[in-house]
Amino acid sequence: MTTQVAGIRRVRIIRPVDLWSFDLPDWLAPILTLLFAIHLVAFGRLAVRQGGAYRWLLCLLFAALTASFAFRWLAPEASLGATPVHGLFRYVAWATAGVTVPILLWRLAQRFRARTER
Repeated sequence: MTTQVAGIRRVRIIRPVDLWSFDLPDWLAPILTLLFAIHLVAFGRLAVRQGGAYRWLLCLLFAALTASFAFRWLAPEASLGATPVHGLFRYVAWATAGVTVPILLWRLAQRFRARTER
């Protein structure tokens, strides 16, 4: 988007982001739904077999991502009040990722320290 003021052309580099409806090609939602569903099944099996809160958090993350993109693909008009349902699931996914990513980094740091101490 460009604007012209007093003969000076200004270019807006960053455009405002609408968190509810980001641009997503129509063909991408089913692919991401399938991808996240496969991850959900894989991490679900790990969580059942090995247990651990971290793996169950990953299951929650991939369940929220699967639901978000499934709603985006199959029922984009579904909403609770003025809020799209796929957006609510996306917020759950962001919150869960905000917990699981630091845990992942901590676990990787622990593993790295254990290797360097040998």
